[in-house]
Amino acid sequence: MLLLIILIRVFGIAIYNVPGDGLKPIVDENETLVVNRWSYGLRSGGLFSSGRWRPAAVKAGDLVVYNDPLDTTRTVNRRRVFAGIVDHLPGETVDVEGVALTLPSAGNTIAVTRENMTILCNAFQLYEHRRAEIHGGMLFVDGQEADCVTLSKTYYWIGTHNSANITDSRYFGLVPEDMIIGKVIYHSKFPLFSWKRWKQHFQ
Repeated sequence: MLLLIILIRVFGIAIYNVPGDGLKPIVDENETLVVNRWSYGLRSGGLFSSGRWRPAAVKAGDLVVYNDPLDTTRTVNRRRVFAGIVDHLPGETVDVEGVALTLPSAGNTIAVTRENMTILCNAFQLYEHRRAEIHGGMLFVDGQEADCVTLSKTYYWIGTHNSANITDSRYFGLVPEDMIIGKVIYHSKFPLFSWKRWKQHFQ
């Protein structure tokens, strides 16, 4: 039994504490979040090749935890952890300060515009690990002028739904799929012994 508990903890379940009130009214300060790391496929790395085992789709409205997308000084699994609601999926359009931005998905080509140029440039530099820069109002990727681009990763827009806490996509911008740890399946506002609710959160 002890071995089973250890295996579940190491490979299936992650537990985090919410230190502040930045997720109110969804989650209160000092609540504990129980996260299913298999929700979207167990994220691999380290001794294994990067990717997910048995990947599954992220859904709009999911409460997820994810690693700090902007921290380039540490490996992904050692970065700070944040929580938020998946507000927009790849292919959907989000309004960013009055500018319409279509979220990129892996393999899909999107047009480069003056409005999305900066956020795409950041995505190439931070997440795609390619050389990108803006000169004379044009985006250059790997030294070539780009009117349209194709990214190798899938991106989401994640929010806190708290106007006082902008530590979400309003600050990070795009959140790549490989930064998402898993879906929150329990916190103290969620009835512990409600099978219907547990079943819903594992779907």
